[in-house]
Parts: sequence; C-alpha cells; structure tokens
Amino acid sequence: MSRRGSARLALLPLTVAALATASGCWHAPAPLGPEGRTRWAEGLLPPAASVGEGRCPAEPLDEAAVIARVAGHPELRVADARARATEAAVDTPRERDPELRVGKIQLDEVIDGGPTFGVGVRARFERPGTLSAREHEATLEARVAQAERDELALTLASGARLAHARLIAAQADLAVRDRLVTLAEARADRAARAARAGAATRVDADLATLDLASAREAAARARADVDAEARALGDAVGAPAGCSVSARGDLGAWEAPAELPAVDALTRLALSRRAVVAAAAAEVERGTTRRFVAGRERWPWFDFAQLEYVTGDLDPERWGLTLGISLPIFRLGDGQVAAADAEVALARARAERDVRSVASQVASARAAVDRANARLAAAREALASYPEARIEALREAAEARTASPDAAVEVEEARLALTRREIAAALALREALIALDAATGAPLAP
Repeated sequence: MSRRGSARLALLPLTVAALATASGCWHAPAPLGPEGRTRWAEGLLPPAASVGEGRCPAEPLDEAAVIARVAGHPELRVADARARATEAAVDTPRERDPELRVGKIQLDEVIDGGPTFGVGVRARFERPGTLSAREHEATLEARVAQAERDELALTLASGARLAHARLIAAQADLAVRDRLVTLAEARADRAARAARAGAATRVDADLATLDLASAREAAARARADVDAEARALGDAVGAPAGCSVSARGDLGAWEAPAELPAVDALTRLALSRRAVVAAAAAEVERGTTRRFVAGRERWPWFDFAQLEYVTGDLDPERWGLTLGISLPIFRLGDGQVAAADAEVALARARAERDVRSVASQVASARAAVDRANARLAAAREALASYPEARIEALREAAEARTASPDAAVEVEEARLALTRREIAAALALREALIALDAATGAPLAP
C-alpha cells in the first residue's frame, strides 16, 4: 500500500471519532416524560402555608397591607420577568458579527501536502438608519412590556381592593345576621313560654320558631359568604391555599370625596396615567419603525465586504477584497412594506379602541360613583332618623316592663334592615370608587 493510502486509512478512524464526539456534544436534551414532568412541576409548587414564614397573614389585613401583598403575586412576577427580559434585549448588539470563512480545503490535498485554500474575514453592513431603527424598536417593545406589567399591577391591585371591601361588607352583614338570630331566639323563647302559660296561641309559638329557623339559615348563608370572600381575598393577594384571611377596615368611613373632578378632567388624567394608553402609543410607534426598515430594504446597498488571503501551488500568496451589493431587482420589498403598513393601521385601530375604552370606563365609573353616593346618603339619612340611642332606650323600657318586648324587637329588626341597606350601599360606593381609581390609574379616595 502506498504512503498516501496508509495515511488516509490512519486518518479515517480519527475523523470518525471526532465526528461522533461532536455529534454527541451537539445532541439536544432528551424531552421529559410524564414522570419527569410531574417531578419538575411538583418542584414549582409553593411550600406549605406557614404563618411564621410570613406567607399567611398573621393578622387581619387592612387595604394598605393588601396592596403591598399584591407585589408578590405570581402573575405579576411573570409580567415583571418578561419586562426585564425585554429591557435586557435593548442592550443586545444588533450589528451582525464578522464571519471567518475558510474555503477550498480537501482532505486528499492535506494528505499530499499540496493544499489550496483561502482564509477570509467578512463583515456585513446595515443600511443607514436601520440599526438605530431596530434598537428603537427593541426599546419600544420593552416599553410595551413595562406598560403591560403596570396595567396588570393596576388590575391586580384593584381586584385585591375589591375583594378586601367585599369581605369587610360580608363581615358586617354577618354581624347583623347574628344579631337578628339573637332577637329571633328571644322572641321564640317568649312565645313558647306564653303558649305554655296560655297567654298566647300555639300558632304564635310556631311562627316565632319558623322566624328563628329563617334567621339562622340567613346567618349560615352570610357566614358562607364571609368564607367565600375570604378565599377570594386570599387568592387576590397570592396567599397559599389553606391560609385563614380576614379583613380590617371601617365601613362607616367609606364615602366619596367632597368634590370629584368633572369627566373631562378625569379622562385627561386617565390618558396621562394609564399604562394601556402608553402601550398603545408604543405599538403605533413600533409599527412606524418597522415600516421605515421595510422601506429601506427596497433600495440597493453594500451587503458585505470580505478581505481574503489565498495560498496554493500556483499562487503562493494572494490577497483579495470582495464587495457584495444587494440589488433588490426581483424582490422590491412591496410585500414587506404593505405588511408594515397594515401593521401600522392595525396598531392605530387598536390604540383608538383602547383610548375610547378608557374614556368610557372613566365616564361609567364616574356616573356609578354619583349614583352610589346618593344611595348611601339616603340609607344613612334613614338610619339617622332613628338613632341607636333610641333602640337602647327601648330595650331598657322592655326590661323594665314599661314597653312590649316584642315591639322592641320589631323596632330593632326594622333598624337592622336599614343597616343592611347601608352596608350594601357603602359597598356599592366603594366598588364604584375603586373602579374609578382603576379607570384613571390614580387613587382618588383613601
């Protein structure tokens, strides 16, 4: 066998081994099977609820604590991570890296000692303004992600505030229901004793017993409502399952500001503060930037420049410079420009929709505040017509047997019915105020 054949046979196993090793290094990770995915997902579950670790609220939450806890909500963490990723992409270089090119290498020529090959460095060039336009587009994309994060934070905070207000109202309603049960128990006991003494009919005792059963059933529903609202508040603040959540707040302090700005002023405030408006503006600007890039690609430009060193048997040393020019003769870029124009039109249509939606939200919430404020004023005026002091005096008269106990109970039940109307009206006003805060993107009431 010739020397060249021996060299080829000796080089063949090394080549095969090198290719095998390289293919092993480049092999993609094996996909997870069902059991692997299950173990991976279990590792993402939160730890068991623990008051000591601060994950479960150790005491009733006021509104400030509720808003503070929203910052750790899982959905907000995802949005924040997405915003940070887009911010990091802004600083990523967008100029294409130089290329090292090696050509005309053949294995038999390497063995024979007479190779002919070239080594070159190729650099590509962007059209004027294209690189800065792409950097600006990345900045706008980051701005959109930040606006989406801010809008999500506003939505989560508003939802948590609503859940907090509803839990306070449910707790207040439960207290009224429990008082009604106490009154019904006292009346049923008096009716039963009067029936045994012959001072009342059995029908009166039965009606009192039915009233007591109805009051207890209503209290049980109110207690279930408290549990449901507590779970809703726990979900809103991102508390783990199994946490016992309660709310603290003064329902009597829920009222609208003395003077609310007009709808036009509130709309201007919303347009300056709402993240959805900022995102819409950034989307329109990003579409315009893409239209600029697509328009530039329709014109000829230097595609690359390559400096090359060539060596071989015929010409031991030779340097060369190659210039590549992009001539979009057969593809004038009309499709890309048309697509960019359509994207700009779509972004503008969405921006108009979002701006009008914000204005509509402001107007609706402002009107809801006025209606709820009038309803609450009427409920509190009705309560003020028969203050708690008169109820207390009527109770004392009943205990002194100068007034009928049943009459005192009926009067207190009537006042408790007004109290429940006040609770519902106060909650409606609080919900309207929170909706107006969310619509304007700024708190207007404490």
